[in-house]
Parts: sequence; structure tokens; C-alpha cells
Amino acid sequence: MTYSFVKPKIKPVFSLFLRIWMVFFFFGAGFIVFIYLFIYIKTSFILSNIEQKKQELITIQNSIDENEKLFVLLSDQKGLALSINGKEGDNEKLRYDIANLFDLIVKTNGIKLDELNINRHYLRLSGITPTKEMFSLLIETPLKSVFDESKTSFYRLKNGWYRFVSVNEETIRLDNER
Repeated sequence: MTYSFVKPKIKPVFSLFLRIWMVFFFFGAGFIVFIYLFIYIKTSFILSNIEQKKQELITIQNSIDENEKLFVLLSDQKGLALSINGKEGDNEKLRYDIANLFDLIVKTNGIKLDELNINRHYLRLSGITPTKEMFSLLIETPLKSVFDESKTSFYRLKNGWYRFVSVNEETIRLDNER
């Protein structure tokens, strides 16, 4: 005997609606986990990149400090060189004549310089020479053509050579006298 006109059906544990709802729930949870992992990895990559940039910044700052020190040193050396050589175009003939004088000293291999003091209007040379005549012909004559006043004193050494001290001065003229 049956009390129902409908044949009983087996009911599934999960209905179609529950299955659809669970699929969307797990898809949403998976999407949230994926976004979280993506942001976490991207953030860690950016943080490591920031650390590298900090190290590069420290290295660049150190090189800037070194370059500033080198710039100050080179500026000082340039100032010293300009004070010795004079400004561009100033004392051009004097520089040319002194360069020729040094060329002569280097080529002779006989005259040796021990000391050289130079400024804008003054040149003092000291050293040794084999003979007074050699010094007079090679160095003293060009110096007399460059400077207004040239004095040289010699001292004989035990080996027969001469120690010399040559003081050369240019009288200071006003710019309109030149």
C-alpha cells in the first residue's frame, strides 16, 4: 500500500542552487587570495627595489662628495697655475721665452736646476753648470732678453763645476706704458 501517487525520487545532498552558490563562493575566495598574493609579491619586489635605490643613492652621494673635493683641489691648482702663468693673453711672451729656456736646459744635459722660484715679475734659478760660459750662452742671454734686470753669481765646487744663483726681475710697469 502506498500513500502517495508520486514515485519518490532520491534527493541529492547538494541541490543545484547550493552547488552554484558554492562555486561562486570558492571562485570569489580564490580571487581574493590571488589578489592578496599578487599585491604581497608586488610590494616585496618594490621594497627590495627601494633598498637597492637607497644603496645607489648612498654610492652616488659618496662620489659627489669625492668629486666636490676633487673640484676644490683642481680649482686651487688652476688658480695657482694661472697665478704662475698669468691670465690668458697676459705675459704671453714671458711664458713663451721661459718655456724655450727650459727646453734649452733639458737639451743640454749639462746644466742641472736645483731650485726654481717664479712669480709674475720675478724668476730665481739655482743649480750647477760645468762652465760659466755654457750658462752664459745657453741661459743668461735668453734671460736678459726677457727680464729687465738679470744678476747671476757663481761659486766654484770641488769637482770644478760651478754652482749658480740667477735672479731675474722685470720692472713693474703700468698697463698704459706697455
